[in-house]
Amino acid sequence: MIIDELVKVIQDSSDSFGENELAYLSLTSKNELVIRDRIAYRLHVELKNSIVAREYSVKGINSRIDLAILENNNIKDIIELKSMYTFDAEDGLNKCID
Repeated sequence: MIIDELVKVIQDSSDSFGENELAYLSLTSKNELVIRDRIAYRLHVELKNSIVAREYSVKGINSRIDLAILENNNIKDIIELKSMYTFDAEDGLNKCID
């Protein structure tokens, strides 16, 4: 997937939340999952010839991929999402980034 297309999907996904919906969901759940699911759905709608898989497992790898775009049962794109809370940056971002 071309990065500009992905950026548009992410922007469209964020626009699909109602007023204060994302704030509420962030307070009551792990917001990375909510955002991932919204992006996955938008990708599913846009990419008719692909499979969009959430929490995709690859044999021989212990961790799962947040979003994988599959074509002909092969991984075409991998999307990993990360989020942080403002209190994580309280002492400075240098403690969060290697």
